[in-house]
Amino acid sequence: MKDKRTLLIIVIILYIVLSAVDRFVIKLPTIAFIPFAILLVILIIVALIRYKTR
Repeated sequence: MKDKRTLLIIVIILYIVLSAVDRFVIKLPTIAFIPFAILLVILIIVALIRYKTR
């Protein structure tokens, strides 16, 4: 169970880092930001589903 929670925490941290870099460090092109953001949101949903079912 702890392993699935760790996955969720890592994915959330990655999403926060991606958003912070886009906003404060360098403006990422939309064509690069959107696929990464969608992938991370999907991973968050998958991790939440796995965490809730077990």
